[in-house]
Amino acid sequence: MKKASLTILGLALVISLCGVLSFASMVATGGSASGDSGSHGSGSRTPDLETRVWDMGTYIKIQNRGAVTWTNVKLELNSGLIADGYTVRVGDIGPGRSVEVGMARFAKSNGERFNPRSLIPINFGIWCDQGYHYGEW
Repeated sequence: MKKASLTILGLALVISLCGVLSFASMVATGGSASGDSGSHGSGSRTPDLETRVWDMGTYIKIQNRGAVTWTNVKLELNSGLIADGYTVRVGDIGPGRSVEVGMARFAKSNGERFNPRSLIPINFGIWCDQGYHYGEW
């Protein structure tokens, strides 16, 4: 009986922690994130990019839906509040243009590569000189 109570207490703690982290993520991004373009509020110093991102299995497709070219583009998969995610830098992305990036190209700072066969993409970020975008699948 004591073991079952500890298991239920542990499960409740994990669920509560997930809720707190989810709320903190929403606050940090200014609202709920999605794969489609959206705004995180006009009070932001760096504008949200107009974009669309698709998970294609072993690669992702990113489309610039805005009117300006993105320069110095850095993409990130599975970033967390504590740990860095997997990143890759890509060339400039012009208005209306799309790029496809193999998930195995994403790497952590220690060189560990993202393996799409054993890892699931949970969230993504796009950073460039013109702004940022964060989303979740």
